[in-house]
Amino acid sequence: MDEELQGWLRQRLPADWFVAVPELAAVGESAVVRGRLQDVAGAADPEAAAAGRIARFREESRAERQAIAREAETRHERLLTWEVSCGPVVEAFSDAWEGDPVYV
Repeated sequence: MDEELQGWLRQRLPADWFVAVPELAAVGESAVVRGRLQDVAGAADPEAAAAGRIARFREESRAERQAIAREAETRHERLLTWEVSCGPVVEAFSDAWEGDPVYV
């Protein structure tokens, strides 16, 4: 994976999004940002709670993820997709921004 893109993402991603430095993996022409959210402790249904936390992250971060993805495509010629984990749940997602195809 492009070290320049990795360094740029470390500076660009909000520090409070993930509990550890996110990983970056190349998949074809795309780059997958893999981040881990804070685990859900003490939930009666850990999988449902984790899925809910991921859904909340996805909605609350959508506008900023889109902006980051547009910048990454312009600066580094890579489309970004996301893979987020929380406890036992892992979800991959991409949301098309209106206009040119950019996956966030």
